[in-house]
Formats: sequence, structure tokens, C-alpha cells
Amino acid sequence: MIIYRLENYKGNGPFHASQGMGKELVSHFDPTEEKMLKSVGLSIEGFEHCTGKGMLFGWGSIEDMQRFFRNHERSVKTASKMKFKISVYESNTYFKFFDGQILFLKENNPIDRINLRDFFNY
Repeated sequence: MIIYRLENYKGNGPFHASQGMGKELVSHFDPTEEKMLKSVGLSIEGFEHCTGKGMLFGWGSIEDMQRFFRNHERSVKTASKMKFKISVYESNTYFKFFDGQILFLKENNPIDRINLRDFFNY
């Protein structure tokens, strides 16, 4: 499966520690909520096992990822200034939640890194 992940040059996503991106992003479903876990057939223990093994979050499409930018143009510009890019991964080990989030095993380096401002023409 191809997965799109917003991450900085260190490979951290926008919610890792204090990235300063919180005000630019729309809250998405908490993957530990019962309905989210049920949508992928995981228990909370199974979820914690997966994240403990280094599985990461991304999106199944760029369209799904775009929905979580609060103000699209401003959010893209802010993320770009903070050196975030869209990393494109391919993974055979993943769970697809009903809202489009993907919990995946990062098996290799990204197959592509897309500059946000170039991609969205801002």
C-alpha cells in the first residue's frame, strides 16, 4: 500500500512532541477510541504493541491528508516553513482505519519526498 505521511526532516510527524503544528491541524479521530480500534480489529493492547514496534501514522491518499489542514493555504505554508514534507512510503504491514488514517510499519526509507509548496502551488 502507498501511504502519505506529513513529517519533518527528522521523520517526526506533526503531533510528535511540540512541533508547533497543532493550531494548523484539524483534530482527527483518536486511534485509541473503541470505534477506531474495532474498525481495524485491534484491542488497545494490540494497538500499543504495534506503536511500540515503531509503527507510524499516515494517510491512504493525499486527499485524506489534506482534510486535516485547518486553513489549507496557511497550513501548507506553515508546515513548509517548518520543513515538513509529504513522505511517500510503501508498506505491506498496515491497518486502515475507517477515517482514512493508516497505521503502518515503516519498512524502508520513503520512496519520495514531496515539497508541500511545490505540490500545492502556494
